[in-house]
Amino acid sequence: MIKYSRVTIESIPTEKFPQMVTISKTPKKYQKELEGKKFVSEYKCKAYIDEFFRYQSINSITKVAKNDLAELGLEEE
Repeated sequence: MIKYSRVTIESIPTEKFPQMVTISKTPKKYQKELEGKKFVSEYKCKAYIDEFFRYQSINSITKVAKNDLAELGLEEE
């Protein structure tokens, strides 16, 4: 079991993929998107988690920027 960026990764090796891992525990907010996903290697899993949280961060910043523009009266039509 490995803790990585608020997520728990567990090894579930198979005959074909001895390095296979799965995401077993996540923050409640992201359970639907992350929990139970399987990956061929730990590296691929960590890359996916990094990309997922990066995308979530960009989305939240975008919402804040849109709200700030709306407050200034520069709304997008």
